[in-house]
Amino acid sequence: KVILDKVSFHIQPNTLTAIIGPNGAGKTTLMKVLSGERPDSGFVFINGKDIYTDPEYWLQQIGYVPVDNILHENLTLQEALTYIGRLRIPGASKTKIKSRVDLLLTKFGFPSGDDRRGKQIKVLSSGERKRANVCSELIIDPEILMLDEPTSNLDPNAEYNLMMLLATYAHENHKTVLLITHTLNAIELCDEVMYVENGKLRALGEP
Repeated sequence: KVILDKVSFHIQPNTLTAIIGPNGAGKTTLMKVLSGERPDSGFVFINGKDIYTDPEYWLQQIGYVPVDNILHENLTLQEALTYIGRLRIPGASKTKIKSRVDLLLTKFGFPSGDDRRGKQIKVLSSGERKRANVCSELIIDPEILMLDEPTSNLDPNAEYNLMMLLATYAHENHKTVLLITHTLNAIELCDEVMYVENGKLRALGEP
């Protein structure tokens, strides 16, 4: 079965791009292809280089946040991100990791002195856990961040807030942010929108 059929597009730095479309359209498969699951045919290029010629190097440039929570729920928010930093930035000093964690937590709504930093992941709200998962992938400062339905199970206010944070992160840090969404409540915050249906790219442009 062909899940994606001749899907071709360019995404620029400094942009937030949404992938939308009905269930079964191929959105998640497309994101998997871009983040390490090699397609049966075709190419994925970053700055003109095929990532599958040297996946160990290029996949370090990509952060991927799946639908489900990826942080250990019995760790505190501060602990979870610190451990991820130690795992994913081997050789980095404790001071550097602490500084990176502090910066990301502040940017994503957990300012210095916020008691939620010391709370276990499992007691945070859905929106807080989503933001924590985003921070975990940004620890390595990837050039590209991809998120599969980051706003699922969020109320409209939390959804809009997260989309605003992602747009701001892309624009301020000259990063490429790509996400799948099923709701259009905050679609106007995106620079571009891709519409995928039946494995084909039907439209790509401004919201």
